[in-house]
Amino acid sequence: MQPFIKIKDITHHIRYGRNTFKTEDDFGEIFVFDRKDKRVLTFGSIYEQSCISKSRPHILLHQYTQAMITVLLFSHPKKATMLGLGGGALVHSLLHTIPDLELKVVELRSAVIDVATKYFFLPQENRLEVIQQDAYDYLNQKATGSTQLILSDTYLSSGMDIRQASKLFVKQCHRVLSHNGWLVCNLAAAEGVAHTFLQTILESFKTVYVSTLPTGNIILYACTENYDLDKKALKAKASAMEAIFEFPVEPFISRLTRFS
Repeated sequence: MQPFIKIKDITHHIRYGRNTFKTEDDFGEIFVFDRKDKRVLTFGSIYEQSCISKSRPHILLHQYTQAMITVLLFSHPKKATMLGLGGGALVHSLLHTIPDLELKVVELRSAVIDVATKYFFLPQENRLEVIQQDAYDYLNQKATGSTQLILSDTYLSSGMDIRQASKLFVKQCHRVLSHNGWLVCNLAAAEGVAHTFLQTILESFKTVYVSTLPTGNIILYACTENYDLDKKALKAKASAMEAIFEFPVEPFISRLTRFS
């Protein structure tokens, strides 16, 4: 991670664009910036938490979100859980891609939910439930085997919530996942933390793949059962999926490396 830099009291930002909205809660500042068709969410630092196209919000613009959703090449969930809402870019894409998906999203900050709803056009659909709760408390209470996919992207203004790398978090994710369920995590942490997390995942999950992105993000894919990804078969699917996702898929397949 790069050094934490505050961007207080500004109306324009050389990188993000025009400051459209600003608020603050007990956890810190929340900014919304507009840059032509793009709308950016940041938590008062140099890091973009979310970025959407205002005209086509289902198209993922961040490379790490593109990498995370490629799990749909080898997972076909009817029930999914997201930990961390941000601006809801993944929510838009998941609901667009899977018409019959039931999606639960857990977000700690009510202010983030309000901003995602008002400024990032969070879908108002019966198959989407947004829950204002600490993600780790939510996992503790969630029924065993009750979801087929967990997408975890829990971040604070200073970076990744370190609890995402804990043994308790990994064990709870494994418990609530169904047979052949997948956990996908976005890691943007110090090398030592990422290594420790990978070792913890290997202790609980039978299949672990990792994709290291040019941005420095590490995307981890873990399955409760043994699952050998056939990259040749996945690449054959890529063109069809690219028509849905509207971004190149094959580079993310090529980066997948198995660790178990």
